[in-house]
This record gives sequence, structure tokens and C-alpha cells, in this order.
Amino acid sequence: MERFPDKPHILVTYRSIILIPLYAFGHYSRIVEMGAEMVSQLRGIFSSRLATQVYFYLSLATLSLHFEDPLRPDLEENLKKVERYKEEIDYMRSACDANYGMWSLLVKALLSELKRDFQGALVAFEVGVRAYPFKRKLFKFNHLESQEALDHAQIHNWPIEEALAYELQGKDILAA
Repeated sequence: MERFPDKPHILVTYRSIILIPLYAFGHYSRIVEMGAEMVSQLRGIFSSRLATQVYFYLSLATLSLHFEDPLRPDLEENLKKVERYKEEIDYMRSACDANYGMWSLLVKALLSELKRDFQGALVAFEVGVRAYPFKRKLFKFNHLESQEALDHAQIHNWPIEEALAYELQGKDILAA
């Protein structure tokens, strides 16, 4: 932030955008490092989506580090942080479900998976909700009627989030 001392939002905006490829290429530690620095400065960013994107990818990166190394000593502390970040995402979701609903569902699914609640993770990926009745029984799970997370991305035309949901869901199924 030293290059723009009077305008930190410029660097925060740039960094919030580069979190996407950093996550895609597995640079989780870098995301956590950058995100921790950015969280205190998110109030100055002009885009709610970019600010919330920081919380989302910071949550995913933090959880992914624990998936890679389940014996990390800071699990409880990080779970509390991720739950706080999810509250921020949920707050934005309450204002605009189309933009933030998918992120909330994916963080919820990964939190469930990390807590070894595979049923909860699967449900978060594919909750039986009547909001999208035209997509019912896309998968043949008896206890699930629709795929809320995936439907949400498809309905609102979020291809990156849709691909991410498929990838994370695949990892969840393989881990079970």
C-alpha cells in the first residue's frame, strides 16, 4: 500500500481482482497474506462486489490450506475468521442474492466439509430448495431436489463461479 498512501483503494481494487487467478492456480498462502492486509481497508473500496470478493476468496484460500494440511495448528482461529467473512458475504447476499448467493453457498459447503459434515457440504452444493423448480432432479440423489449453488450460477450467468462449484463439488465427493 506504500505506493498509494493517500489512495489505498486503488491497490485494494487491483488485488481483489487478482485473487481469482491466484486461487485458480493454488496460491492459497499468498491470498491469505494479501487478504489479511486488505480486510482492514475494504471500507474504502468503491465496489461492493470487489470487497465481498476479497472475503470470498480469502475464505476459500484459508479453508483450502486446511484441506491441504489438516494438521495445521490454527484451525479453530481460522474457522472463526472464515465464519466472520461469511457473515459479510451473507450481509451482501441479503441485499442482492443474484450477486452473492453462490459465494455464500460455496463457503458454507467448504466449512461443512472441513468439519467432516459431508452431508451438509453436499446439501450446500445441492440444497433441496423450491426456488429453481425447473432444474429438479438433475442429479439422482434421493434426498435432494435441485442444485441451488449450481443453478444459481447458471441462472445469473456466472460461469467462473459455476466452474468453481463443479470443481469444489468434485473434490467434496472424492473426499467423502
